[in-house]
Amino acid sequence: MNDVDWQSATTREAGASRYLLRAQVHLANYKALRQPGGYGRFGPPQALYITPAASPRFLGPLVLLTSDQTASAAEDLTISLAQRPEVTLVGTATKGMFSDMYSVHLPNGLNVTLSNQRYTTPTGQVLEDVGVAPDVPIENTPTTLQQGQDPVLQKALEVARQKVRP
Repeated sequence: MNDVDWQSATTREAGASRYLLRAQVHLANYKALRQPGGYGRFGPPQALYITPAASPRFLGPLVLLTSDQTASAAEDLTISLAQRPEVTLVGTATKGMFSDMYSVHLPNGLNVTLSNQRYTTPTGQVLEDVGVAPDVPIENTPTTLQQGQDPVLQKALEVARQKVRP
């Protein structure tokens, strides 16, 4: 089981997923760069393919915990893994903050960063501001956490046990 709630993926563009893929090249997602001339104008989508690492690799079933705190590089990892049949996402949708930032230094000394990319799934679903939906939706509440319970973790363990012992 892997928990990416707090941006635990440290490599951009889902590079860490290389160690969790079987022997074929995998289409992770598309991204398009914003173009001049309007907020909704984007260039052609660029496919991101992940090539499995030579070794070592984990090839078993994987349960990935997600939440609205899963963002940035952790979200890149999540979108890549979500396309794989051996991966089950448990929790809530990710934050929907995939885009690298475009930085501008203004003459008055201020620095401004803007989102400049649009990420989509291989089927064309836009993920910016939406996030990656879990396969098994479940959410922790302040009440359950105060009671020392973690329903998301409990459900993830249940799913993992079912995957290991069908």
